[in-house]
Amino acid sequence: MRKTHSRLWGAASSPVVLAILLAAKAASAESATVALRPDVRYQTIMGWSAMPWYPLMSAEVRDQIVAEAVDDLGLTRLHWTVPSGNRAGQGSWEPTNDDGDALHINWPAFGTEPVDRAIRTWVLPFKRRVEARGERFGMAITQTFHNAGSTGRVAPWLLANPGEFAEYCAALLLHLKNVHGLAVDHIVICKDAGDCEHLVVAADLHILSV
Repeated sequence: MRKTHSRLWGAASSPVVLAILLAAKAASAESATVALRPDVRYQTIMGWSAMPWYPLMSAEVRDQIVAEAVDDLGLTRLHWTVPSGNRAGQGSWEPTNDDGDALHINWPAFGTEPVDRAIRTWVLPFKRRVEARGERFGMAITQTFHNAGSTGRVAPWLLANPGEFAEYCAALLLHLKNVHGLAVDHIVICKDAGDCEHLVVAADLHILSV
């Protein structure tokens, strides 16, 4: 009988011992000291952004959307997608190679109309709204070349040609700066893995400091 009682006590006491051990661990965790170092900065959040889409709507509806994004949500930055790939019915930034010389920009060959329309419709109203609140407007731009999707394929003269791609980007940055007064904070070279890994661009990115 004693052995039976001993076995029963051991079986019954196991959960009790486990609970005591867990409680001891919890107590030791609660007594840990967390040191806050406000003088040490690991990351800086520059702002919250949105990526504007371009559905057909009135200017009044557009202004309401911008007001809610800036005033209610506190957004201060835009991540704008350049009209990039070539497809029927949609203009792009460089629909044909401008002149075959990566060191010379032939401006009439670039698709400024779709870019200007998007900038005037969404980017500039958003920028004015942010600055009216006394905050700094920020902007990042992205090239998107979906091989089978909404934008169309990458232009053949940009494939594996860092000089032509650098000219493509530099012309865009210069146009935004000189025509619209926009200083771009960041430019995304390749947004979607699998759609633009064939763009070899690292060699000539130094010319993008325009």
